[in-house]
Amino acid sequence: MLDKVAIVRGGRLATLANAYAPVDRSRQKLAYSLYQSWKLFGDPKAILLFLGTPDMMYFEQRQFFQFEVEKLGKQDGHLVKVLALTFVEAAKRMSLDETGDFSLYMDGTKRVALVQITDGNMPDEFPTEREWAARTMMER
Repeated sequence: MLDKVAIVRGGRLATLANAYAPVDRSRQKLAYSLYQSWKLFGDPKAILLFLGTPDMMYFEQRQFFQFEVEKLGKQDGHLVKVLALTFVEAAKRMSLDETGDFSLYMDGTKRVALVQITDGNMPDEFPTEREWAARTMMER
């Protein structure tokens, strides 16, 4: 997008901006992939969860994905519930159904279809062993 602004401000025709800088649709494609994954899970009541650290949640990016996934769901007649948690919150609120089908649940009642982990690559992002256990539980 910045390249297009530079082209237009540089005196070039705005219609030529796309010829120099193609439209980037990677965010829409990722949102589409998240929606398709949620749909393949097969439970229309299951939630899509974004997980990250509080200072790295990238609110505007997460909100874009949330709105895009919800829009795709509405086009198909689905209501997709999208939530965001930190690792600390997830450790407190999430559980794994080890006696049934090993589904991941939030608050014991909401089945989780998909977890998009935006952070969690550095050891200092896990303040206690409880957060590490929550990450491991989600990967199971």
